[in-house]
Amino acid sequence: MKKTWVIFLVLVICLPNVLSYAVSPGKTIVFFSGDTLYEELSVSVRNDKGISNEGEMYIFGKSVPEEYVNFDPINVTFEPYEKKVFDFSIAIPEQFEEPGDYRFDFVTKEIFEEEEDSGATITVKTAVAGVFIVRVPAEGYFLKSSLEARGVISGEPVPFVLTLENLGTYAINDIQGILEISDESGNLIDELEFTYDLPLYSVEQLELNWDSEGASYGNYHAKAIMTFQGKEEIAETDFKVGEMHVSILEYDKSVSSGDINKFKLKIRSDWGDQINDAYAILDVTTEVAHQFKSSNFNLEPWQEKEIIVYVDAQMLEKGEYPSKIGIMYEGVYDGEEFELKVTSFDIVPIIVGAAIFIVVFGFGYLFLIIRKLKKGKNV
Repeated sequence: MKKTWVIFLVLVICLPNVLSYAVSPGKTIVFFSGDTLYEELSVSVRNDKGISNEGEMYIFGKSVPEEYVNFDPINVTFEPYEKKVFDFSIAIPEQFEEPGDYRFDFVTKEIFEEEEDSGATITVKTAVAGVFIVRVPAEGYFLKSSLEARGVISGEPVPFVLTLENLGTYAINDIQGILEISDESGNLIDELEFTYDLPLYSVEQLELNWDSEGASYGNYHAKAIMTFQGKEEIAETDFKVGEMHVSILEYDKSVSSGDINKFKLKIRSDWGDQINDAYAILDVTTEVAHQFKSSNFNLEPWQEKEIIVYVDAQMLEKGEYPSKIGIMYEGVYDGEEFELKVTSFDIVPIIVGAAIFIVVFGFGYLFLIIRKLKKGKNV
């Protein structure tokens, strides 16, 4: 049989929500060769909340059929902060002869009962998935790359992250690379040269920095051109130079314990271009760390906007806690620290106020009756 290598990459992807579970490991690489097409794997799931809950675990096949993964769907009850380990196995089918990536997910969902007029219904609340990528290398030399950069203020170095993946069956030595920087009109304004060696079956990141001193405000384009063994690989990305900044103008300083709160903040874009896929993050530190995120949003140039972060304070006790509110956008984080006040509903002031009102109203009413009786006698 033709010798075949298969690489497993295990990644964790969280759906945007206030999550109850954490899935690990973050990344695992397992190698297969020859006829060894069977492997025992495991995933740990931790309940990150201080209350017990029920989770549903199952395999969701994407390009890897579910029948090749030996794990039956189950419902499991988790105690507060409990961690459980789930073992399963996968048998690599022989039809994985074509090189490329094949995927299946180990999904964990929190479920809860919601009472309706028609009766109790089971509703999914949050979910998290351990994503398994089955990688079959291509025969010979094969390089895959991606390039990322973030916008900076003019004069700051622009950090580039070049991800290199060896998807072939040989080490790739002496990669000759050049990073071209162009303005939005396509004019080449600078170049950075680099060399790199990429071991067999490796995934590595190369960090490059470009000095933006003297660069004018605007959009820029970067292209990494790599040559190796008579082949060429290209990775490209766009980035911005200018005053990219989001100001936090005002925000709530308190939430109510035992409730799901609308935490509001007002922000302003200080950037002369649209900012896409930004989101707000509220971090609250009690005995454990709590993080709450808004949905993603876009900001027009110089726009002011009100953002809502839903804060589940059902497990937060009354008190003041060190907190941080921030905005994440295009790889940039702007935030500030403050003390979040968690209040609880207190009925005593209401009772006292009601008693005072009754007494005042009673005396006033009694005064009117006496006055009316006096007028009756004088007639």
